[in-house]
Amino acid sequence: MLLALVRLSPAESRFYYDAQVSRSALAAVTTREVMARLGLKGRAELVSKADKASVSVTGAVVCSADSVVLDLGEKLFDLGGFVALMVSPGSVIDMSALVKFE
Repeated sequence: MLLALVRLSPAESRFYYDAQVSRSALAAVTTREVMARLGLKGRAELVSKADKASVSVTGAVVCSADSVVLDLGEKLFDLGGFVALMVSPGSVIDMSALVKFE
């Protein structure tokens, strides 16, 4: 995921981890270290409610699999889909091509 961000080169990236979740502190520290090595600007934080923190930044582009975040986010980006296309483009199915929207 962080390598995808290098390719996308955002001005800043923020990662929010739920403080009450086991090993989230390790995830935040590791994220910070890898971001620094890759030259990514941003931060990784422990917060009491990651979903709320994710949508609290005005004008931010939000990447999440959390349905609450997706419902509340102003701008969304499918980072998981982007990573899948980077790793195995032939295995990604475009669902919009299979579903008719009226």
